Amino acid sequence: MVDMAPPTPPPIVPAAPGEGARFLDIIGDFEAALASSPGALFQLDEVQLGKVVGSLLAIVGRAESVAALATADALTRGTVANSTATGAPGWVASVAAGVDPVVVRRVGSVGVECAHPRNPVVAQSLAGGSASVAAAAVALREVPRVLKQIPSADRDQMLLTYVSLT
Repeated sequence: MVDMAPPTPPPIVPAAPGEGARFLDIIGDFEAALASSPGALFQLDEVQLGKVVGSLLAIVGRAESVAALATADALTRGTVANSTATGAPGWVASVAAGVDPVVVRRVGSVGVECAHPRNPVVAQSLAGGSASVAAAAVALREVPRVLKQIPSADRDQMLLTYVSLT
């Protein structure tokens, strides 16, 4: 019998000192570039427009994963508990004004699950880019239901299988 289970993603490794500040600077520069870029779209050919659309949508997905991991870190540090928010989705809404409420809820909910010690494979999959927040949300919702029917199944392997369907 061949093992068809996805491989366990590597653990999340802290970045070198100073990388957090550099990352925040890059995000700020990128936000500014996006704010000033719509007029430049008219200068692009069809292939370049396709690249813009594909790249930006890939960035949105990856950004959502990093936002869920940042939410998990905020929960672990007590940032959410020390805020006026009623929970992680509320905290995400307070720091991401104007973002679609569906995205806010999904990022907050998955962030809560990633902060829980029983879900390292989900956090690692998001960090490694092998899963989307949407797939993680489905996995975290459905795996407990499946485990009720198949109690002998390995929870982490089930989660990895679901998130690999991204």
